[in-house]
This record gives sequence, C-alpha cells and structure tokens, in this order.
Amino acid sequence: MQVTKFLHQNAVFLFLAILLLAILVFGTQFILRVSAGGAGYLPLAAFHAVTTGFWCLLLVAQGYFARRGLMDTHRALGKISYLLAPVVAFTIFWLSLDVLRYEGIGAGSLYILSVRIFLLVFFVFFLTLALFNTRRPDIHARWMICSAAILLDPILSRVSAYLHPVPWTTGFHQFVAFAAMNLLIGLLVVADWRQGRKDVFPAALILMLIGQTSALTMWDSTAFRSFAEWFESIPLPVGY
Repeated sequence: MQVTKFLHQNAVFLFLAILLLAILVFGTQFILRVSAGGAGYLPLAAFHAVTTGFWCLLLVAQGYFARRGLMDTHRALGKISYLLAPVVAFTIFWLSLDVLRYEGIGAGSLYILSVRIFLLVFFVFFLTLALFNTRRPDIHARWMICSAAILLDPILSRVSAYLHPVPWTTGFHQFVAFAAMNLLIGLLVVADWRQGRKDVFPAALILMLIGQTSALTMWDSTAFRSFAEWFESIPLPVGY
C-alpha cells in the first residue's frame, strides 16, 4: 500500500489516540488536584485544555472524512483550523509567559519555557506548511501528521513524570516524550524511503532533533535567561 493512501486511511486512529490519551492524562491530573483540595486547573490552563481538545476533535473529524474519501467535507471543515489553530498557539504562548510570572525566573521555569517555545514553534511551523499545501494532499497529510506528533509531548512527558518522578530539569521526561515523537516520524521516514520518497518526513525529523536538542540544552544559558527576562515583560494580563 502506498504511504499516502495509508495515511489517509489511518491518520484518524493516531488523532483519536492523541485525543483519548489527553483526556485520560489531563483528566486524571485534574481529578487528583481537586481531590487533594486544589483548584484543578487555573483559568488560562482550562481555556487551553478546552481549545486544544477541540483541536484534537477537529483532527479526528478530518481524519475520518479523509478515510471515507469525503474530501469536500474534509476541506470545508478544515476552514475552522484557520480560526482555531491561532487560538491554540496563543494559549501556549500565554501559558509560557505565565509560568515565568507565577514561578519567577529560575531553573524550573526556564526549563519549562524552553520546552514550550520548542513545542509552539514547531506546532505552528508544521501546521503552516500543512495549510500552505492543502492543494497537494500527499504533502498536506504528512505535515499534519508532524504537527499532531508535537501534541504527544505534553501527554507523554506527564505520563513519564507520574511513572518515574524525577525532577523535570533532568530532561528525562522530555527525552521519553521526544523519543516517542521521533520514533513515530522515523517509522514514516523509513516507509517513505522504501517507496522512493525523501521530502517531508526526513526534513521534519532533522528539524525536530535540532529543536529538541536546543530545548534541552539552552534553557540554563545566560543568553536564554536574558531572553526570559525580556519575555516576562510582555504586557499580557495574568492568566491565573
């Protein structure tokens, strides 16, 4: 089976898995916080969870219509992404700012900021390439898969933190999440290469490796601390 056809028929299952994992992981986290006497999620985090949840639902619906060959419906529904995706991206940006204002500039907040910037940049970049290539379904599907892979990080890193509670700044939890993301894209690289295709997935994997390495190594540098001090001064309301 051609890889493009395989993606059109089976991407819905990846998107559905991401949605269900997100509900399980973040729903459990919410319940544990409330049961411990906490407030659950703060307003901005709750808004981010809702909008990202709708984004995952949109991915599932788009994958379903592609699987059924209903491409006109797929394209019509896809217009929602032009409105919803910027909202999701902006909530990630705002949460990244709030972590500095809530925790102050320290090792933990700098680490979280570095990882979130990586996630934000690559989510926006891959999604932009996908939307730019809507008239080329083979390329569009591949970049959409790459943008969806980015969503695995906050899910899998929290699973890792629950199963193996070591400090986040060790990089262990991010390494686990990054490894899973890279494995997914790496398998697709091999599948495409076997059919003589070497465009989207290899480029995405190389860029992800560069970005991941930067996120895990740059956060404790003087230059990044200076960036964080400037970033903290951005005039947005406090979201918590």
